[in-house]
Parts: sequence; C-alpha cells; structure tokens
Amino acid sequence: MSGPPELQRRSSSFWVTIPVALGVVAGTLIALLPLAISNPNVGLLQHTICRTGTRIGNVTEWRPDAIVEAPFTGSESGTLIEWGNTSIAHIRVVEHPHAEDGNVTAWEVNPVNWTLFAERNVTLLGPGAESRCTDSVLGILSPPSLAGGTVYSPIATSLERDAPLPHYLNSSALCQLVLNATPRCAGSVTFDVGFAYATGEIDTCGSPSPSHLSVKSHSLPVGVPFNITGRAGTARASLENGPAGSIDVWYNYTFPANGGVWLYDDLSITSKLGAGLAFSYSSCL
Repeated sequence: MSGPPELQRRSSSFWVTIPVALGVVAGTLIALLPLAISNPNVGLLQHTICRTGTRIGNVTEWRPDAIVEAPFTGSESGTLIEWGNTSIAHIRVVEHPHAEDGNVTAWEVNPVNWTLFAERNVTLLGPGAESRCTDSVLGILSPPSLAGGTVYSPIATSLERDAPLPHYLNSSALCQLVLNATPRCAGSVTFDVGFAYATGEIDTCGSPSPSHLSVKSHSLPVGVPFNITGRAGTARASLENGPAGSIDVWYNYTFPANGGVWLYDDLSITSKLGAGLAFSYSSCL
C-alpha cells in the first residue's frame, strides 16, 4: 500500500539528495587530489591551522629597525621607509648613516613593548592548507613604553667575514646611553645576521671601476626572549599589529675597483631575514 503522494515525493527527493551530496564531496576530493599529491601541506579530509590563544604577559625588549652591514674595504648606504598601518599618509623616509670597511651597526634602535600570546594547533574537518604553529608563543609589537631617543649601536668593525656576529644587542649599554643609566633596563630581541653560505658573488679583481649592488628587504625579523611566571623561551615576533605598520629598507652596496672578491649571503633567502647581505671577503691574488 503506497503512501500519500506528498510523502512519496519527499522520500524520493531525500534518497536522490544523498548520492548527489556524496558525489559533490567525492568530486571535490578528486579535484583536490593532484594538489594534495604535489603539495604535502594540503589536507583532504582534515587540516590543521595555528590560532592565537590566551595572553601570557608583556616584556620590553630593544629592537633594531635595520642592521647595516658594509662589505670589507667597501661601503654601504641605504634608505628606510616606514609605512603607517592606520593611514597611507603616514610614511617616514630616512637615509641611514654610511657604513664602511666591514662595519656592522644596529640602526634606529628603540625599546618597545611586546604582548605575548600562546599559540595552539587546531584541526578542522574538510580540505584545506596545513598551517601549523612554528612556535608556541607569539609576540605582537605594542606602543613604546620607555622614554628615550633613537640610537645607533655598533655591533662589529672591520669584519672580513660576518659569521661571528652576535645574536643580540648590549641592552645595558643601550639603557645607559638613552635612558641616562636608569635602573630599569630592557632586554634585547634576538636575530641572526651572520654569513651562512653564498648566494652570490662580486669580483672586482682587475676591474678599473667599482661595482654596485642594491637590495630591498623588509623589516628585520626577531625573536622575543621572555621569562614570565615560570614560563621561559623565545617568542616568534609579529609586526603586523604594531604602530609602525611595516618597514622597508633599501641597501646600496659599493665594492671598490680591484678590491677583491666578496661572497654574499642574501639573508632574505637563507635565513628569511630582512637584513640585506652578509659577506665573506678574500683579496685578489
């Protein structure tokens, strides 16, 4: 005995909808399969993303806007452009000092606040790009908290090779210089601007003219050390929500005629740093 026509139509429609839905899902998975095979960072049935969680606390650390590195026997100059994140009109362009003969200087150094947040991995059902947390803590730049002006901090002089550069600034010396020896002294963020391996070469041996090279980099990525309520480590730093918006730096290098051979490490390639170039020098034979 058959049911009412309305029930029959509803039942028929229900059983037709299921295979159609399954077909759409299967079709989507099949379409994404080549992408998943070619890119292991894509999940088909589920994927994991990183989310910012609870606030841990605040720390104050010295942070350089740029690290100026000159090739040995050569020179370097450049331009820093600071873009505001609230208005396109907020643009500050500054020429940073000339650096020569293998000198390395931290430029535009200021103490700033960092707000620390815990990060955690969250798994979501369905296809999507894998974006797991690289660190357990994220540091977001906050407005400056300490009084004082801009300083230039020398890191090293007359280096033929940039491998032994330190990974942080002398916070005590900076506090005495800017804050007039106040008892409150901020720590320093960590960074790595040393030569790792060559990504290019400049050879002026036998050349009657100097060589020039320009490189554009973004603001220097740093790590934020912390020790709060028994939890210690180094936080991945983010400038996206900071008052400075973003910082671009043009580095202009000059290599003297018949001066030697400079292997250079483009830090934006090898270390994901916005710090221009690091060098390893050898003289002409």
